[in-house]
Amino acid sequence: MLSQNQQLLCKDLQAPAPDGVVDDRLGVVGSANWDFRSLYSNYETLLTAYDRDFAATLKRMMNEDLNASREVAWPAFKNRPIRHRYLENACGLLAPLL
Repeated sequence: MLSQNQQLLCKDLQAPAPDGVVDDRLGVVGSANWDFRSLYSNYETLLTAYDRDFAATLKRMMNEDLNASREVAWPAFKNRPIRHRYLENACGLLAPLL
């Protein structure tokens, strides 16, 4: 379980994002976020499967991603190279088109 102040850097993710598992029975995968725009205005999809095998597979993929990630402390993230910040901002501007 992640704490509120943890930051992770992930590479080569296996599980789709966002995704989640509830009570080891319900698996949720899709592009929708839990906000008005994603649920009602955008063309986003969300698959919800009430299936133990699907939930177990999704949970395994999420744990593999977590194990392949490394923690990044806030000071290190805050002091990342300026070119990374510009790239992140440019991607943010293009996000509605991606």
